[in-house]
Amino acid sequence: MTLLLAIVGSCYVLLLTASPKVVQNYTMIWMLTCISAAHIYRLITDYGGYHLDFTGPLMVIVQRTTYVAFALHDGIARDPSSLNEDQQKQRIKQKPTPMEYFGYNFFFASFLAGPAVTYKQYHDFISGANFTSVKPPKSDEGKDHVEEPSNVGVVLKKTVAGIIMMALYVILNIYFPYEIILADMNFIKRLAVLFVAGFVIRARYYFIWIMSDSGCNAAGLGFSGYNKLGYAQWDIASGMDVFGIEFGTSLRNIVNSWNIATSNWLRRVCYERVKFVDHTIATFFLSAWWHGFYPAYYLLFVTIAMNTLAARKLRRVLRHHFQVNLFTKWGYDVFTWFCCMTCLNITCMCITLLYLGATLQHLGNYYYVTIWFPLLIIVLPIGRKSRREQKPESTDTTKEGQQTSTEPKETKSE
Repeated sequence: MTLLLAIVGSCYVLLLTASPKVVQNYTMIWMLTCISAAHIYRLITDYGGYHLDFTGPLMVIVQRTTYVAFALHDGIARDPSSLNEDQQKQRIKQKPTPMEYFGYNFFFASFLAGPAVTYKQYHDFISGANFTSVKPPKSDEGKDHVEEPSNVGVVLKKTVAGIIMMALYVILNIYFPYEIILADMNFIKRLAVLFVAGFVIRARYYFIWIMSDSGCNAAGLGFSGYNKLGYAQWDIASGMDVFGIEFGTSLRNIVNSWNIATSNWLRRVCYERVKFVDHTIATFFLSAWWHGFYPAYYLLFVTIAMNTLAARKLRRVLRHHFQVNLFTKWGYDVFTWFCCMTCLNITCMCITLLYLGATLQHLGNYYYVTIWFPLLIIVLPIGRKSRREQKPESTDTTKEGQQTSTEPKETKSE
C-alpha cells in the first residue's frame, strides 16, 4: 500500500509541475515504467502464478492517473473544437485537490479489480451531479428537487448474477479445468471441450466484474441516466456485457464487450489519439504491455488484432451477399458467431496457459488456424474498399433543376 501511495503521489507531483501540454505524455511514460517494473518483479517471484498482489490495483491506478492527465490536457491545452464529443464531456479545466486526486485513485468500491471510470464521472458521483445533470423522467418534471433513483433493484440483480457466475465456475471447473484442453482427444471432442472450458474461464471474470459493478452501484456510482421508458440505467461502472460476449457475431464487438472499462481507457488514451501507426495495432500493443510481459500475452493480442482486421475485411466482402432474406441473415449470424467464439476460445486460452510451450501446443492442436488464416486474408487483394466507398458521390436535384454534389458524411470505420 505504501508503494501505491508513493506512485500516486509522484503522479500528482507531475500533474502540479508539468505543463498541461505534455503532462499526459509524462504521466503515461512514468506509469508504464512503474507497471513494467511490477510485472517484471512478478515474473521473477511468481512466474505462471495467479496469486493476488499489488500489480492488480496498480493496473487500475495506471488507468486512473492517465485519465486525469489526459482530461487536464484536453481541458486546458487543446482547442475545444478539436475534441470529440466524449473528450468534451470528460475534460477538466482545473487540477484536482490532493483529497480529490487520492480519493479517486483509491476509491474503495473498485480499488482491487476496477472498473476505472473517468475522473469526471467520479467527480460527478461525489458531487451528486450525476443525478442533477440528467434530465429526469416526465413524471418528475416540475418538482423543486431531484429524486435519486433507487439502486436497490439493480444491486440485487447484479449480486445474484455474480453469485450464479461463481456457482457455474465452481461446478464446471471440477469437470472442465483449463488444463483439459491439452489432453489427448479427437478434434470434434476437443472443440466441444474448448467451448465449455472457455466459458468456465470467463465465468470467474464475470463474477469479479459483476460484483465490483454491484459494489459501485451500491455506493451510488454508475448512474448514467434514464432510458426511453423512464427506467434508471446503471451502466457506467459495468465491467462487461455478458450477452455481447457470449452471443456476439463480430469479433470487434466481442472485444469491446470484454472488460469494457479497459476498452474505454484504451480507446480514450490510445486509439483516438495515436498517429503515424495503425490504431488497432497500437491499441492492442498497449493492452499487451499493460497486462504484462508473458510471451503468451503478446501472442494473444497480436493474434486478436490480426483476426479483427481480417474479420473486418471479410465482413466488407461477404456480409451484403447474405442480407437477402431472413433465413440467410440468420445463417450468416450463426456462422459468424461460431467463428468468433472459436477464435475467442482458442486465443484467450493463451492468457490462461501463460507458458509459451503450453500455448504453442494449444495453438498447434488447432493447426495454428488463428495465425495463418487472418494473415492470408490480410494480404489477399480483396475488400480494399467498402461498398460505401465504391459508390459514386450522390447528387441532389434542386428545384431549379440544377444538380449539386454533396459530400458523403464522415463515418466511423468498423
